[in-house]
Amino acid sequence: GGSGDPGGVAYASAVIHWSWFIFPHAVVVSTFFFARPMFFRVAAIMAGIFFFAVALYYLVPTVPPWLAAEEGATTGIVRIMNDVGPTFLGKQLWNDLFALFAEPNPRAAMPSLHFAASFMVIVIALLIRSPRLFVIGAIYSMGLAFALIYLGEHYFVDILAGAAAALAAVFLVETALGNGPGIWLWNRWRPSKRL
Repeated sequence: GGSGDPGGVAYASAVIHWSWFIFPHAVVVSTFFFARPMFFRVAAIMAGIFFFAVALYYLVPTVPPWLAAEEGATTGIVRIMNDVGPTFLGKQLWNDLFALFAEPNPRAAMPSLHFAASFMVIVIALLIRSPRLFVIGAIYSMGLAFALIYLGEHYFVDILAGAAAALAAVFLVETALGNGPGIWLWNRWRPSKRL
């Protein structure tokens, strides 16, 4: 990156990165049509991921690698999207989109909401018992994790935190709905009423 000709891997990574705005959300909407009894659970978990991530952004403000380099905290990292984005969208549209989506909170790197929402596709596959969606979700999540790190958008720890945020949202929603391991743990460890 940074040369004006980032190469094929950068362009492929950018496409995977941008697909986040469609793919995980389309999977959630699809549950309404193809697994309607699961729709509320799946939508609640996705909403939980977003709320959990936003809370962490304010509790642990963290810059992405490219911004850390711009601020002098590290070296050797460039924002490859600055080369790829204008090529695909034109310089003015790219700058307008960056100002709209990235500038309001550039310290929102931990956890990776991109990865959390995409990892959620794996969880949805498990909830609706779809092996095909599980494989697609796993491949997509691995590709997105690579893209986010390669493009300088996230550190590996942000990816891990994103997966943890997704699992925490699943745990909380499933516990609230009386399903899954959360309720088992609550029943096992809650204080006895005989005290």
